[in-house]
Amino acid sequence: MAHPENQREGAQSSLFASYYGSEPLSDRARREEAILAQWRETNAFDRSLQKPAPQGEFVFYEGPPTANGRPGIHHLVARAFKDLIPRYKTMRGYYVRRKAGWDTHGLPVEVEVEKKLGFKTKREVEAFGIERFNELCKQSVWEYAREWERFTERIGYWIDLDNAYVTYHPEYIATLWWIVAQLHKRDLLYRDYKVVPWCPRCGTPLSSHELAQEYREVEDWALYVRFALEGKENEYLLAWTTTPWTLPGNIALAAHPELSYVKVRAKGGAAYWLAKDRVGAIFGEEAVVEEEQPGTQLVGWRYRPLWQGVPFLWSEEEQARALQVYPAEFVSAEEGTGIVHTAVMYGQEDYELGERYQLPKRHLVAEDGTFIPEEALGALGGKYVKDPETETLIEEHLNKTGALFRGETITHAYPFCWRCKQRVLYYAHTSWFVRMSALREELLKENQTIHWEPEHLRDGRFGEWLVNVKDWAISRNRFWATPLPVWESPTGTRVVVDSIATLRNLTPSRGNRFWLMRHGEALSNAGGFVDDGRDPNNSLTGEGREAVRQAARALKEQGITVIYTSPVRRARETAEVVRQELGLPQEAVRVDERLREIGVGELQGQPLEKWHEVMGPPRARFAAPPAGAEPWEAVRQRTAQALFAINEAHEGERVLIVSHQTPLALLTAAFDARGAEWTKRNYEKLPLLHPAEVLEKGEFRPYPHNPQWEVDLHRPYVDEWTLVAPDGSRLKRVEEVMDVWFDSGAMPLAQDYYPFENRQWVDGPGYPADYICEGVDQTRGWFYTLHAIGVALGRGKAYRSVISVGHILDKEGKKMSKSLGNIVDPWQMMARYGVDVVRMYMYSINQPGMPKLFDEAHLKELERNFFNLVENTLNFYTLYRHPNDDGKSPPGEPHILDVWLASRTSALEARVRALLDDYKVFEAARELLSFAEDLSRWYVRRSRTRMRGLTGEEDHQAASRALREALRAFAQIVAPFTPFLAEHFFAAVRLADDPTSVHVTNWPQLAPPDTTLLERMDKARAIVSEALRQRDQAGIRVRQPLAKIVLSEDPMGIATNEALAREVCEEVNVLALEVNPDASGAVALDTTITDELRTMGWVREAQRLIQEARKKAGMTPKEEANVVLAAAPQAQGALAARRDTLARAVRARELNITQDESLAQCDPPVRVVAIKTA
Repeated sequence: MAHPENQREGAQSSLFASYYGSEPLSDRARREEAILAQWRETNAFDRSLQKPAPQGEFVFYEGPPTANGRPGIHHLVARAFKDLIPRYKTMRGYYVRRKAGWDTHGLPVEVEVEKKLGFKTKREVEAFGIERFNELCKQSVWEYAREWERFTERIGYWIDLDNAYVTYHPEYIATLWWIVAQLHKRDLLYRDYKVVPWCPRCGTPLSSHELAQEYREVEDWALYVRFALEGKENEYLLAWTTTPWTLPGNIALAAHPELSYVKVRAKGGAAYWLAKDRVGAIFGEEAVVEEEQPGTQLVGWRYRPLWQGVPFLWSEEEQARALQVYPAEFVSAEEGTGIVHTAVMYGQEDYELGERYQLPKRHLVAEDGTFIPEEALGALGGKYVKDPETETLIEEHLNKTGALFRGETITHAYPFCWRCKQRVLYYAHTSWFVRMSALREELLKENQTIHWEPEHLRDGRFGEWLVNVKDWAISRNRFWATPLPVWESPTGTRVVVDSIATLRNLTPSRGNRFWLMRHGEALSNAGGFVDDGRDPNNSLTGEGREAVRQAARALKEQGITVIYTSPVRRARETAEVVRQELGLPQEAVRVDERLREIGVGELQGQPLEKWHEVMGPPRARFAAPPAGAEPWEAVRQRTAQALFAINEAHEGERVLIVSHQTPLALLTAAFDARGAEWTKRNYEKLPLLHPAEVLEKGEFRPYPHNPQWEVDLHRPYVDEWTLVAPDGSRLKRVEEVMDVWFDSGAMPLAQDYYPFENRQWVDGPGYPADYICEGVDQTRGWFYTLHAIGVALGRGKAYRSVISVGHILDKEGKKMSKSLGNIVDPWQMMARYGVDVVRMYMYSINQPGMPKLFDEAHLKELERNFFNLVENTLNFYTLYRHPNDDGKSPPGEPHILDVWLASRTSALEARVRALLDDYKVFEAARELLSFAEDLSRWYVRRSRTRMRGLTGEEDHQAASRALREALRAFAQIVAPFTPFLAEHFFAAVRLADDPTSVHVTNWPQLAPPDTTLLERMDKARAIVSEALRQRDQAGIRVRQPLAKIVLSEDPMGIATNEALAREVCEEVNVLALEVNPDASGAVALDTTITDELRTMGWVREAQRLIQEARKKAGMTPKEEANVVLAAAPQAQGALAARRDTLARAVRARELNITQDESLAQCDPPVRVVAIKTA
């Protein structure tokens, strides 16, 4: 599959249908898709980046995903958090570059390709061929790229996918080489032979941070083994091991010099030496102790080998030093026997002990984890060390030789390979390391200046990792990765190559120098039409010939010796004019078909303007241009091939190449070792020669390239590249490649091809990042490698602030997996609820760093309690808005509810701004949920009559304006969280001079909130809540008016503030709010119902019934109605006396009230007989 670099042109509608499957789309999901289409049509993302940025730069780094697997719900979570802060900062007046990236190397990719090929070992890859294997890896990384792009767009994650960095690009690799060279200069890079975590299946070492990715609790068979002492009858040293496979490689035993050791006589007569503190655990409290010695006395005791033939694999000197007890501080009496079995090649402490005492170093296990076929190992030869059959053979051998004391099953944490999921072995091997342990203090110091969210990670999970930081094993013995840029000679000369330029400068040269020339002006140039050489009459014009002659005269001093030309007539004529002018023989001119003009297909002979119109921008012409035109990628390949062939055919020549504008531009990219993708993205930066213009390029130095004639620094091409050192020695590259985590850790520099380009950006605002975000597992992954490389280069921390997102689990708290059937499909959730609901759920469920137990029931709850609530508020506004709601302040004294809403909105803005500035996403999201409650359940509820125009024109206009301003500000504040909901709101409430998208607006600037009013309104609402509770307790409906509420005290003056008191009274439906120190409680509701109050209740009930009838009849709020009411005899007169008030409240033009005795016992004693539009 072609990767997205060649696929992104020409977005289409209905992009997501295939990913939803059979899941039907909800209305909200459909609305979101319509907004996506609007964003594409209006280039909303680009416009948000182009808006003024008075605050300067805010730097965001994108952690690169690998696109060889489908995006999951955990990717949605991380990308939602990534998206929020850049959106917010953009609205706050910053420019936030959002460059996407793709992680394309390493074991994650290789293992997947091996699975498809059915390979189980590294040897199979080598037999298959590194070139073929790596090409499959390159294709594999784009397998799900299209879905990743659609997924990214669908969730509203605004990031620049068109200009993404790709870790396999040569420019990216060149930066990594430069970094390695800097580490070498700082004496931080070294090669060593020592024990490393080794994956036998992948055949490569792993780094400590990779190891930390995949520990599991496993059951293992542990053995107590007795080592027979030389010269002692029936006397043994007792040791314990959890890795029986290392016993054939036993070299020595270790005892702690400060521990006490005892000899215990066991049943059967055998005597065992072990640590005194371990006797009870192994032999019981009644064990008979015959002798006690300090650990120092055991040193030098010799014992017999477990496998008799193994010592013969050592030299005589090694045999003399092996098979005895050595002192070691790492020995503990906390477990085992206090005597440690030492296999020098299979444990770090063992190896260090072996180094100290020059013990034998010989592997009995091959790199693939199988025992070597040695006679001394018998049946173990060729067996995999962790195979149950192997463990059985080892136990049988020990039993047969009398060395087995006993075995037991233990449960312990054991590391597995993070990609192939097989057990890791600790294995002595040559590796390359970065001396991170020397940087420990600097790593810790820089970490203290990073804003961590959650904060405890700084000194906890991340800080503890730095305290115990190990040297970084950066080399891998694999294939598809950044090659380690180290070349060595057999005599010890070593060169660390720091750039493509250095690589070329050290490459043997053929001494050829090149000049490039575009043909002179032809009839097609003068006439403005296109011709790819099919027009036999398209020759040079007179002016064109003269211009060529002048150019040729200028070339005389250059000593041109050979001319290569395109076969097209205008180019051949140019070459001939130059030849004659330079006095060269005819054989000096050579025609090369690869230098021909671009094939223009159906556009042959068409006007140049039509060519540009049909072909689109240069970037679109590389893959599959329209009208049957030749793809520019094909032109790039053939011109690069011509360049290499011409250079190889000559030595010490001065070569002029005559061709056409675009072929020559692409040839210059090849000359300068530019990658194919760089060339496509930067075509406009290439030299576009005018007719008869000459460009001197100088000496051409070859470089490693793939069959597509693109600079390719991967294996096997770079392995084949021999360099010549300054001292004349010939250099070959070491075989190792680099840890894939180095790729992503280097992205702050490599994404910009630093230091070869963009130095001003990277050395200025582009480093460090202001913000990064990934899952909590990256504390020992990407977060660490970013930090490590930054500090190692002397640049300090790589990021100022980081949000680490917790794992997403199922609702029971279990890890999601296919085997458990509990994986949540993000596309399914987006189809059902829309992505905004999922995004807000992730923000608001708990703190970002906490595990998130995904429960669809909670999505439904959030949808109901937030989204439906605010959308109903918007619907209420659009239904009842004043026709002259133009954003201007209406005359008159502002209503207290409007003033309160403005203050409540302002308080929301200030609170969310402060929280997001501090990266407190959860708290900010909860503020939005709380505001939605206040807006809907207080302001809208209290303003219904005003918005319906029942309190006068001016009041209606004031309420409409107040609600609009709040909704407009809410749309802007909620935009970083729920970009689709915000866009929907903004479209309904934006002002005439507002941008078309909320995401192009600035963060709202509101007047400071009236905090006193907010506190008083909170108190008023608390009074309402308590009074309503008492109503409910008394069983009195709210529509039944009551006389009063009595407060025992009123320090905030609620009762004396006419406006606030009115809101309380109307909401509770009481006639008065009073203060009396002798009240029965802080808030006392008078529940006595007089006849007058009962009559008022009937009016409220009648109003409710008429409103329900209006709605059932499908009437709009503004339509007038004719209504017939029936009432019981006791209610008819009271209702008739209030006919006018009731009619106004229900928009009734006619209101007839009849008597119906059957209602006398009903509650309420009234019903609607008839209603129709007036």
